[in-house]
Amino acid sequence: MKKIILLAMLVTMSFASIGKIAVAKGEAFVDRDTKAIHADNNMGILKKDILLTEDGRMQVIFKDNTVLSLGKKSRLIIEEYLYDQTNPQRVVATFKIKNGFVKAITGAIGKMMPQMFSIETAVAKITPQGTIWSVSVDGKSEHYVVSEGKIKIAFTDGSGKSIELKAGEAMTLNIKSKQGKKSVQSFAKKAVSTVSLNEGKIEQSLATVQEDSGINSGTVVEADGSVRIDINVPGHENNGYGHGNNGHGHGNHFGFWPWQ
Repeated sequence: MKKIILLAMLVTMSFASIGKIAVAKGEAFVDRDTKAIHADNNMGILKKDILLTEDGRMQVIFKDNTVLSLGKKSRLIIEEYLYDQTNPQRVVATFKIKNGFVKAITGAIGKMMPQMFSIETAVAKITPQGTIWSVSVDGKSEHYVVSEGKIKIAFTDGSGKSIELKAGEAMTLNIKSKQGKKSVQSFAKKAVSTVSLNEGKIEQSLATVQEDSGINSGTVVEADGSVRIDINVPGHENNGYGHGNNGHGHGNHFGFWPWQ
């Protein structure tokens, strides 16, 4: 009997939600166990889920208040995620972006243990430090923009090189492919106007990346690092992140999660 109970607990833990979809628009899906599920607001997400968009957009909030927003034609894999609020040693978040656009707002993991949070591409591993940043990937190049904090971009092509980007900086990596193996061919940093980092729509036009106000304008990062959705922004009224007992930034920041 004890073995059955233990097995049931392990199965439940393995399928426990690690976050939820705050906003889904258009053609947005979750690939789970080889099945594509249409993404809906308040839908729970699991480790190993693959987040996909075609002509759509999606914003996901994780249990540590990390916020990831996907633009059109994006593919993001949740490789690993563990967040134990009572034990800082039991935290890890690893994601892989295959293509498209992702904007990240760092949550508790990235603030407490930044070395345990990473987003990987075909040629780089990105580690943020108290950051709001974005990356656009198309197979031939990667474009990074940092609007707050800083990120470390470590090349994973064997070169051993790493670059630090600070707020107001952008960088483009040009990628070459030889015998199926990708590596960084060249890179260039530049300063970016802070105005261009904050408003507009998520679009991918060469190296120009802007945010979708319909997804991101309602995301508010409080002074203590918690994240809330402003219900006064159209489209965020009934997404489960309002005020009262379910609100961000009021009382226990982790009390609003419906799966707890």
